[in-house]
Amino acid sequence: MTKNKKFLLMASLFALALLLAACGGGGGEDSSGGSDSGGSETAESGDPSNGKTVFENNCLSCHGEQGEGASGPNLQESEVAQDQSQVEDKVRNGGNGMPSFEGDLSDSEIADVAAYISQEVAQ
Repeated sequence: MTKNKKFLLMASLFALALLLAACGGGGGEDSSGGSDSGGSETAESGDPSNGKTVFENNCLSCHGEQGEGASGPNLQESEVAQDQSQVEDKVRNGGNGMPSFEGDLSDSEIADVAAYISQEVAQ
């Protein structure tokens, strides 16, 4: 695999993980709360233990088992990954090679994975 392809794959995985972590809770269509007040309120309500499962099913292949990075960036040392609302935004919207997970993950799954990344993975 060429360096450019590896970089794009890593960036995509990082964006995916961040997107997964950043999307939770603002949509109001999820049964977990229903308020459409925005990401920061819902971000703080995410469940890291549920987020670990979301991470394992959606982020691990790019960001590694413990967020150490693989084809995607290292989340353990990411400043963005330390801020739950930024993680939710990244998971929801993607960018820099990471796909958007909005529509693929529920708002509560996004909040949960953001809580997991910001509270358990980022150091």
